[in-house]
Amino acid sequence: MRIVTGTRNDASAAASAGGTIPTDTAAKLLMVTPEWVRRLTKDGWIRKVAKDQYRIVDAVQGYINYLKDEARKATKSAAASRVQEARAREIELRTAREEGRLWDAETAEATFAEILGGFRSELGGVAAASTRDLAVRAAIEKHLNEAIERCDARLANAAAGFRAGADVGDVEGEEADA
Repeated sequence: MRIVTGTRNDASAAASAGGTIPTDTAAKLLMVTPEWVRRLTKDGWIRKVAKDQYRIVDAVQGYINYLKDEARKATKSAAASRVQEARAREIELRTAREEGRLWDAETAEATFAEILGGFRSELGGVAAASTRDLAVRAAIEKHLNEAIERCDARLANAAAGFRAGADVGDVEGEEADA
């Protein structure tokens, strides 16, 4: 006759009793609460062989399958969340464009280039209207052309920065030579 002492652990006792374990032991084995084991049983993840009895293999495999399914759901949920965020961003951009708060980079660049070209034409007559002295006129034209070239360089630098995704405050033009 074999005497069972309190020193044997539940898993070895289960092995000698045909591989079944009670809910409390299954919970310890899976590192969850007994309520959670019952919930997994109710949801069909773990199969019960008798009242408050589970096969060790069924408990472990059922819990592993549950965890795999949860991981799959989490991955699927994350992908759905990214899609939802992309759709929201698309709607925000469309709304901003319709409200006139968003300009196409090429349109903005062309608009500023046209304005700068018109400004250059307007300034072209300033030197002639200011003086008849050809040397002074040449000096004025030289300084105006240099200023316009600096503005042109700033525009080109800003356009390149915007195309690269820089914010307005991050785009700097070339500094004027002193």
